[in-house]
Amino acid sequence: MPSASQPVEVQTNVATMLESGDIFFLYLPQPGVRHVRGLDQVARTYFVLSPRPAHAQRARHQEGRHHRLFSLHALRLPPTQPGAHQGVWALLEQVAPSAEVFDHRLDALGNGKTVAEKQIALVRPAGEGRYALVDHGEHQHLAYVLELPTELGEVQRALRIAQRATYTLQVKAPDAASPLLVDIPPAYPGKLRELLAPWELAPLLDLALLDYPRAQVYLAPAQEDVVDEVGLKPDHEFNTTAETFSRLRLEAHLHPTAPLFTGDWA
Repeated sequence: MPSASQPVEVQTNVATMLESGDIFFLYLPQPGVRHVRGLDQVARTYFVLSPRPAHAQRARHQEGRHHRLFSLHALRLPPTQPGAHQGVWALLEQVAPSAEVFDHRLDALGNGKTVAEKQIALVRPAGEGRYALVDHGEHQHLAYVLELPTELGEVQRALRIAQRATYTLQVKAPDAASPLLVDIPPAYPGKLRELLAPWELAPLLDLALLDYPRAQVYLAPAQEDVVDEVGLKPDHEFNTTAETFSRLRLEAHLHPTAPLFTGDWA
């Protein structure tokens, strides 16, 4: 079980990168849907935060449990336009020492017996890029820049996956209400529970709050864009270098690739 790390130091009005790495977006079709043609045929939407080695050293004192698989409650990310106030809940489904282990979780979602049946049910990759968790004084952000697809398509527009985005990120206290039906709260140790005690929705006071399955976070459109401020830049990825398949161990012949490469539904 991971142990709590040191609390994040808050610096007013100074954007400080707390963690950075690769972000992956995926969606799961509704049962029995062979070819998704719109958002109404999507059952669930996921994103994966996979830290790069410079920030993976936290694993040494947290048993490596720092790659995170989230599901979105409302299927779509929050809007990014200025002045928008619509937030989205996300559930931390799994935390693991390597993003590679998520292939078992994601493949398990497709329970067909034949290759053709599994291909209908398996998740579709819908985007990949670079992300950063950022401390910005009294609040914290999840920011990202997209690498693939190189041009947004109908899938990205439907799921609100943008070329770049900055969200305010808050963590739900275990006893606070939310629309997510979770029977068992995250197994936070006493130190983290005490940290959350004064809050219903807390700032990201400690990165360890994101290292416990069943944690719930609330993502809301941010008033500021911190992408440039923290120097978050995309890598130049191509179809042949997509890290969705190497990092998540997804098999390209099973998982339709059109949403990732062209932005078309599949």
